[in-house]
Amino acid sequence: MKKVARQLFPLKKKVAHTANGHFICLFCGELKEFSHEKIQGVIKKIGKENDFKADMFSIQVFGYCNNCQGKIKENEK
Repeated sequence: MKKVARQLFPLKKKVAHTANGHFICLFCGELKEFSHEKIQGVIKKIGKENDFKADMFSIQVFGYCNNCQGKIKENEK
């Protein structure tokens, strides 16, 4: 299986009011951005519980895109 090198996302100088995350395919390297209010709320709550004011964050979720899931299943046969 092809592995994707870790990708670092540059920090923006201007702080965005919405936080985002990225789904990253370990097979083809496809990157899809996502955002969800509940995730933002959880991060802020965890920060508050730890006396930390979260300003911005990015979440990276590694797995397999729909296209590559099919290719992997075909190779397993």
